[in-house]
Amino acid sequence: MKHIIILINLFLIALIVAPATAQADTLSDKSEKLVSILSPFIGDFEGDHEEMKLNAHFNARWNQTKTAMFFTWTSNLKESKKRVIQIYGVGVLDKDEKVVWHLHGSDGSKIDMKLVKHKKGKYEFQMSGSTPSGTLYEEVYWELMENGDFDHVITKKVVGGIPQKAFGFILKKKLNKKR
Repeated sequence: MKHIIILINLFLIALIVAPATAQADTLSDKSEKLVSILSPFIGDFEGDHEEMKLNAHFNARWNQTKTAMFFTWTSNLKESKKRVIQIYGVGVLDKDEKVVWHLHGSDGSKIDMKLVKHKKGKYEFQMSGSTPSGTLYEEVYWELMENGDFDHVITKKVVGGIPQKAFGFILKKKLNKKR
């Protein structure tokens, strides 16, 4: 009888531990995939756009398990340094293992950004969502440069059904100074 009770207890322990182990493997797989795609964009980047008279700051960090990338994007007017918008976002893998970002702007915008394709340092995204000026649709292209900087170009932008001027930034990676 003791042997049966021991076997039942071992079986119950296996039922409790197995799902946790399977989840840990899943988190590890998600982490590896996300890191392999997005790791070049972890850090601090800054860039200017002369014609639009804007500068931008992009800062991205991993969460503890590297299953999500948290970032902020801040755009300022170059001359006055007045903040135009700040966007907060989190990048994750969706249920289909595709990279998606959920963005919230300081102006009340709510936007989803999906990685459409990536290959050899070139990334194409589609963005859509709501802004105070109307529904937004953007096609965005990022190209990673050999020195770690990246080119961020909005190739198509429509707000409230009205096409907008496309523009871009070269975002230069800032090296963190050791203290």
